Amino acid sequence: MKDDYLDYADGYGILKTEKVGTVEFYIGEKAGIDSSEYIFGTVDRQLEDLGVISYHIDKKSNDYSEIIEVFYNAIHGQSLQNKQEREKEPDGKLIHDDCLSIYDFETLKGKVVVLNADILQREYRSIAHQLYLADGGFGCHPKSSGNAIFAYNLYTGKEVRIEKYEVLGVIKDEKMPEWAKKNLIKIQQKKKSKEMER
Repeated sequence: MKDDYLDYADGYGILKTEKVGTVEFYIGEKAGIDSSEYIFGTVDRQLEDLGVISYHIDKKSNDYSEIIEVFYNAIHGQSLQNKQEREKEPDGKLIHDDCLSIYDFETLKGKVVVLNADILQREYRSIAHQLYLADGGFGCHPKSSGNAIFAYNLYTGKEVRIEKYEVLGVIKDEKMPEWAKKNLIKIQQKKKSKEMER
């Protein structure tokens, strides 16, 4: 067996991975006596904090060139899809000067915080992926040692966890884009409806 594998999964050595947007692809091999079997698929890291990484197999072949072609075609297809999605997103990037310090606030809960674009994957380094409505977590207390902030992305509306050390600050009112103001109202209304149902 080779010792240059990135990881192992079900008897296969993972040769290469590539993340494009939110999808991570991989290729691997299972060495045999006379020949090898190669696999291609996607990686699921949702439970990585618990030590679980899942490698879903989409294709098997004894032909390495076939697997590598499938791998690069999948990367190309996902790149095109990401590009189309990015073209719909608002342009621009927020910086420190667009924010107030998180230490100016007792709590960040209910505030729109700005994520540092530099920590994002390159294709997500835009204002659409920087603005979040902080909703809870120990990281909402600026002076606490906790870092977890549970928040809503203002562009997608998705609930996510971000870390306090990834936050540039609280957005200044005059720097908040119109689309973000509208989406903020929608998210707040949705949250209020959920709370009334309880």
